[in-house]
Amino acid sequence: MRSLFRTTVRAVTRPSPGFVRVTVGGPQLRRFAAEGADQRVKVVVPGPGASGLGGPEPVPLAEWRARWRALPDRPALRTYTVAAARPEELDLDFFVHAAPGPASAWALEARPGEELLISGSDRRAATGPLAVQWAPGAARRLLVAGDEAAVPAIRAIVRKVAGAPIVLVAAADPADVLVPGAEHVASLVAALDRPWPVDYAWVAGETSQIAEIRRLLAGVPVVQAQGYWTSGPR
Repeated sequence: MRSLFRTTVRAVTRPSPGFVRVTVGGPQLRRFAAEGADQRVKVVVPGPGASGLGGPEPVPLAEWRARWRALPDRPALRTYTVAAARPEELDLDFFVHAAPGPASAWALEARPGEELLISGSDRRAATGPLAVQWAPGAARRLLVAGDEAAVPAIRAIVRKVAGAPIVLVAAADPADVLVPGAEHVASLVAALDRPWPVDYAWVAGETSQIAEIRRLLAGVPVVQAQGYWTSGPR
């Protein structure tokens, strides 16, 4: 079960030149089911009509989505990884691309006290991870790779994994890698263009690169590759 949680911005920080970290909290997050690894949530970008989607209690997915579809000017929805979860509090890390999208543009101007609506897993009906793609099973030889947009997920995965996976982060600025032990590379596609002695690969990057990444990793038994952002207007 997924619900829409009403939260309030508690802090805005810059962990690196390219990232804005927005810490949100509130009593509704008591019902948020923290699943770890690359857990995704949907952010309702603040704007006209956004506040009316929330309620005094977390709103079930079908209900708030129906309200959202009925709005004449729908607020943008964007997917982000939970960078960290604590009781009644979440960190969301927004990477600011050269042309910021609606969510990162909001994060750049966010201030404590502002409202942010977040759709995520609800512990009232948790039946197992609903928003996690990291699933290596029994595999022990692991590759985790991505660009800056994937850094929050990579960092959360590395915290969860026992052992020493191969970790690659493609970033224009090495200061944005933010993953202890990761190898900084200039190009994700170029870095993956060689045989990899692994049983499971998790890769995230720009959407148009995913087909090529899958081709390069064709020799890996299990590949979980996903587009985390799309170049150009949306």
